[in-house]
Amino acid sequence: AASLNGLMKADLKPGDVVLILGAGPMGLLQTTLAKFLGASRVIVSDLMDERLKYAEKFGADVTVNPLREELSDRVMEETGNYGADITVLSTGGSAMADLLPSSLKLTAKGGRIVVFAGTWPPKKAQIDLNLIHYGERRIIGSFIYTREVFSRALNIAGSSGIDLRELITHKFKLEGVEEAFRIVIRREGLKVALIPNP
Repeated sequence: AASLNGLMKADLKPGDVVLILGAGPMGLLQTTLAKFLGASRVIVSDLMDERLKYAEKFGADVTVNPLREELSDRVMEETGNYGADITVLSTGGSAMADLLPSSLKLTAKGGRIVVFAGTWPPKKAQIDLNLIHYGERRIIGSFIYTREVFSRALNIAGSSGIDLRELITHKFKLEGVEEAFRIVIRREGLKVALIPNP
């Protein structure tokens, strides 16, 4: 529901090009929801190739690892030098503050930037206000959801064929909690589930 809320706040329309920065569980949900809502192209960027493979399974048309390829060049190539209609910042940690300034340049004039994650530790972002003013770009914060959005998310999950179980890549009994945390710390897979009584 939170992923859907951000896309709804950005007023995603059929035909929009959506750029998602971060292919963790929430970024993958945003990928599949953007396609479901009619995005013509979804471009997903992440530093981990394993997560980009998941992004392809969840509907990404284009995946980019910025360690190997210049993200801005690829986005402009994919959009005819226009930029994305909607850019979703779906990475956590202090990297978010560094991504916000560049996301403005990746977003088309009149486009929307959804800030879907905070920074930890807290970090301030420096942005070029001219890109917002002259480019009429909007920055939208998105954190939670309303009852209406939650209801719509349940309807989509029940009728769209989206298999949310694919987000859970590791399952452990409670006795395996230490290994479960090691996997999370190493950022392996996507979601780790602890099953008390399998």
